[in-house]
Amino acid sequence: MYQDSEITKDLLREWQWLVGNDMKIIHVLRSGDAILADNKGFIYRLVTGEGKYMKIADTLKEFDKKMLDHEFYKEQTLEPVVAKLQKEKPLKENQVYSFTTLPVLGGTYTVENMYPLSVEEHFSVTGDICFQIKDLKDGEKVQIKVTD
Repeated sequence: MYQDSEITKDLLREWQWLVGNDMKIIHVLRSGDAILADNKGFIYRLVTGEGKYMKIADTLKEFDKKMLDHEFYKEQTLEPVVAKLQKEKPLKENQVYSFTTLPVLGGTYTVENMYPLSVEEHFSVTGDICFQIKDLKDGEKVQIKVTD
């Protein structure tokens, strides 16, 4: 979906602290997460609501095969929640579902906590917030101030 290197760099700019400079976006999921590939061909899922990424396949071919397994597919795409969201809050072009409160800050993967947002803004905001809280310990209190 976003294999253009400039678009990939722009979307991952706020996530370089976590994934480095060599990742390419293979696919942006409607859930707001992304499937990435490194320069060795390993496939990862960037979980933007939690500020983490994990290896999910050794090759794109293996990933494609795994996606045929319904349980793996549901886990990667958050299909049950996304299906409900699409009925209640349909996406427009270049949008994904983002969070009112990020799951890493106690938010949930529910219709009530998710809303459509532009792909660019979602990746920028979630990457920035996750960077700012990356060194906090579990349960530590945070206060978020929104400024222009």
